[in-house]
Amino acid sequence: MVLDEGKLKPQFIRGYHASGHASKSDLRWVIEKIDPDVVIPVHTENPDWFVENFENAVVLKDGGGFEM
Repeated sequence: MVLDEGKLKPQFIRGYHASGHASKSDLRWVIEKIDPDVVIPVHTENPDWFVENFENAVVLKDGGGFEM
């Protein structure tokens, strides 16, 4: 914590990250352990990574659906 204008403020140190998002290696491990029939990536900036790494990945268009 640092003092800024009389108030304590958090001090961020470069190199640390805690967004709560899983790493690619963690995602790969979970998907391989669960072994789903279909992988539908959501809330990702890189849906192509799933297509490149999982033959059962299906990327939906915004507002699109998937019938099971």
